[in-house]
Amino acid sequence: MCAMSAQKMTAFRRLFAALAFMIAWSLSFHWNLMGTLSPADLQAAVPRFGVDAQNSRRIMDPLEKTGFPFQKIWSCPLGGQAESQPIYAQGSLYVQAGQRLVKVSTDGRIEAQSPILSQSELPSGASPTYTWTPYGHRIYQATRDHRLWALDPEDLHPLWKVPLSGELFFELGAAGRPERRYRVTASPLVINYQGKPYIALGTGHGDGTGLPVQFADNGFFVLEDQGLYPKIVYAKSMAGEVTGSPVRFGQSILATQNTGDQPSQLIQFSYETMRLLPDLPSLEAGIPGSPTAEGDRVYLADRESRLYCFQSSDAGTMKLLWTSPRQTDPDHDRISKSYNLKSPVAGDRYVYLPIQQYKDSCGGAVVAVDKNTGRTAAVKTFNTPLRSNLLYWQPADDNARAYLLVIESDGAASLLDAWTLEPVPGFMSEDGTHQMKLALVPMSSEHGAAPEPIIADNLLLLIDGEGTLHAFQGRGPVNFICWSASESKSGTDAIQVRLQLSNASRLDYTGIPVTIGELNGPPPSADGSETEDWQEIRLTETTVDLPAGSTESLLVQLPSEAINKTLVAQINPTGHPLEKTEEIKPRSDNRCFFRIDGNFLDLEAIALNGPAMGIPGKRESLKALLCNRSSQDLAKVRIGWYQDGQLIREELQDFKPWETKTLSWLWQSPKEADILQLKVWADPGETLPEQDRLNNQKDLYIRFENKPMIQTCADPMERKDWNVVYSYITGYRQKQRLDCHVDRYGKMICKTVKWTDYSSPIWEQKTVRYTESLSANAQISTLQGNLPDPKHPRDSDEDSRGAWAIIPYAALKGYDPDTVTRAGYGFGLKVTTRYTTDWETKIPKGLKGTAYPIGGTLKGPTQVIAEFYDTRGYKAAETLLQRTGGTDGTGQAIWELPETTHRFSDGRSKSQRKHFTLPDIPDGEYHVLIKVSGAGQHGLYSCCTQTVHIFGTMYDDQYNKIRRQAIT
Repeated sequence: MCAMSAQKMTAFRRLFAALAFMIAWSLSFHWNLMGTLSPADLQAAVPRFGVDAQNSRRIMDPLEKTGFPFQKIWSCPLGGQAESQPIYAQGSLYVQAGQRLVKVSTDGRIEAQSPILSQSELPSGASPTYTWTPYGHRIYQATRDHRLWALDPEDLHPLWKVPLSGELFFELGAAGRPERRYRVTASPLVINYQGKPYIALGTGHGDGTGLPVQFADNGFFVLEDQGLYPKIVYAKSMAGEVTGSPVRFGQSILATQNTGDQPSQLIQFSYETMRLLPDLPSLEAGIPGSPTAEGDRVYLADRESRLYCFQSSDAGTMKLLWTSPRQTDPDHDRISKSYNLKSPVAGDRYVYLPIQQYKDSCGGAVVAVDKNTGRTAAVKTFNTPLRSNLLYWQPADDNARAYLLVIESDGAASLLDAWTLEPVPGFMSEDGTHQMKLALVPMSSEHGAAPEPIIADNLLLLIDGEGTLHAFQGRGPVNFICWSASESKSGTDAIQVRLQLSNASRLDYTGIPVTIGELNGPPPSADGSETEDWQEIRLTETTVDLPAGSTESLLVQLPSEAINKTLVAQINPTGHPLEKTEEIKPRSDNRCFFRIDGNFLDLEAIALNGPAMGIPGKRESLKALLCNRSSQDLAKVRIGWYQDGQLIREELQDFKPWETKTLSWLWQSPKEADILQLKVWADPGETLPEQDRLNNQKDLYIRFENKPMIQTCADPMERKDWNVVYSYITGYRQKQRLDCHVDRYGKMICKTVKWTDYSSPIWEQKTVRYTESLSANAQISTLQGNLPDPKHPRDSDEDSRGAWAIIPYAALKGYDPDTVTRAGYGFGLKVTTRYTTDWETKIPKGLKGTAYPIGGTLKGPTQVIAEFYDTRGYKAAETLLQRTGGTDGTGQAIWELPETTHRFSDGRSKSQRKHFTLPDIPDGEYHVLIKVSGAGQHGLYSCCTQTVHIFGTMYDDQYNKIRRQAIT
């Protein structure tokens, strides 16, 4: 049902405003009442510094439009230098530049600028924080001179007016002396707890501003936003600067202190008890950056480049798991020789740290440390210092490969492979050439921090030293795949192999090299996680042309010595003269291992066809196309039919040489289903000596029409879960044979030879549970809460003709005047719907690109209807609302009444979205019932209501207008 709590909260505030206005006609009163949206609306890509409340710096978006190489698509001067990370929320970008906060659209237009926020002309390292509060969505921004602002995300105007001081900002001070406080780099952390928004951040002191001797005002603060102004909940002076941004860790707030080369102590504040927790561990030096939280672990980096890993116990104590580097690590001597000001990033395997100056050198380094052991796994050095935190990016469509975005102090941006720390060609110049680095304008001050990079809304966003925001978009990663290699007979004695090759990029490629050779030594790991040395004796090579996104079959002839050998086929092998060097690495999916035996045999499942949309309980025809790709007669081949991994039918079939056969039967669909996986599997028991079992099965997913037959507001369907079964390859079967020979002394020598049969995959099933949900709330606006000012008339005054009587009446009754109107007047209706789903975000990751996605996009509601019931309970109207904002897919959408245009006798016209009541209805409650339907896989539907209070008629205002004119 619609939430009315925020409107009731403001009723008495509006009462005092209305009475004072009618007495003095001069009181300016503003209360920002934004929509009562839930915290779920905060699920934007980058709503705060460090990407999220744990400072993870991890972007795990699907990024359907983005990959690399990245190309610049627009630039936007911000009007001042920036040292902080931009954020992305509700379709816009926010970044502090110079003395202002700037709002930028995702197509590079400045949408709004705040008033001057800071007395210092230098930019601050503090990023804004976007969050939901009971008072509406807000942005909190800290400035270099210890000011904290609450701003409206729409136009960036201040929302606070602090009592006593009358200032529009709150001044943070732990020990007084505001004239010498010139450093805040901590970005606010906001936690909504028990309906109250709490803001945590810290302060520090001097940073080369040129001001007189600066005063150490190091503090840690927790404030409660009470709507019109903040209230200090906790404040304490600290021994060290609190320069890092606090993070959420369990039921507490975690922050750090920068004490230079002296020992420091963690700050852990419980927002349940509103106290600092005791007995926190000490660290060997100051922590200048932010903590990084991941589950029950937290990672910290001190200024001497030590990395710490702590684990929180059930008792709430912090246990040190490891410290890096260890004495046995190759970089164990970096301590005391390195200088660090940044924060760690937790990836899947490693924790990464960008060290500003590494081992007494002029350049920096990125260090990768094993998350479980603390062992240094890799080090990548640079010629210039690193003054920006890293960004960890893992595109979901890139076979789980991850990358690090690095910004050097000379303005060079580069993309590193997160496993090897080797650079990849991540950028593309205007002339189409691929580049390892992108040159940006560096910061003009050597003391300044480089702005943090982010990836949001399919854009890579970087800010240069001149304060220009650059947006890049990728064409998608270049990736070639060898899916399978199997022997193919042509009716001659020639040995042929058929390769299935793909170009997974968005570009057409010609002349891609393809090689086939005999494997000399053990093969590398199939998933590419190991980098063992292996060699091949090349037998043949050719080239292939692959259009963007295509999969093609390539037939290659082999010499006779290929029989009974383990072979490897590679597309675009590293080091080949024709290599397409822009392809991503490692290239474990570029190769296929196979054997050519004397007796070739391959049974292939070519296709499986069924209904595009199923009807529960109906019998449907299934057809499978199978082929015996050999010169042998095959008798009584077992064919299995599976439903969600369970065998439902089995039959025996005979195949003649090279015969293609169609099998069909009537399948009984279940009475209840959402999405079913059907599979046909030739020889599931693997009784035939096949060369390639990758092609023995074919999947088909059938969606079922599950729209609700009867939709009733008494029993809405706002959430639904369903299961989907995926098939994926978890490994390959291990084979062995006994090889014997007689040596020159006549002695028999035998040994067991083991190998991995890459033509025999191990398939497993996994059931994944997906969820979708729909919510809706509505807002009524009669515009009767705005009292016209006779001395300053406006065009909008005619929408508030009854305000002179409605405002006092609403205050007396405890109503929001914006929900009260006269009979005969109209009111606006805005419905906010939100559809969310995790559809296909949990696809199991197997080998060879399995499991394959089912595909399809789930949409939000398709219809919103408003029914209006007058004060007598009669249905007055029914209107189909129009979507005026948001998205038709997942996320938020805005729906409003259709726009109508009224033309006046004087030639004026006015367009508005309103529902008008009849002038003869009595006083009372005028109800609006909103029905939202047609969302997602299951046609979710929801209802909510709103109430308009009718007080008097439109003729009351006309009479009093005439009477006032007569008196005048």
